[in-house]
Amino acid sequence: SELPSSVSGENISALRDILTTNEAAAYLSKSPSYLRNNYQRLGIRAYRVGNQLRFRHSELVQWLDGQVI
Repeated sequence: SELPSSVSGENISALRDILTTNEAAAYLSKSPSYLRNNYQRLGIRAYRVGNQLRFRHSELVQWLDGQVI
């Protein structure tokens, strides 16, 4: 999608690190409802933006790295 013209180049990579619940769930191969209902129990950090959850891609990668069996 198109980014606002007020976004500077240095902030673009930070913005791309932010995922919606649907995007984060797809990355984890889970359903959005599973992620919404279980992120706290799983120890996945989330951020509220209004009434919606957001996830950092970099934190999901770190979380996955900790799930090695």
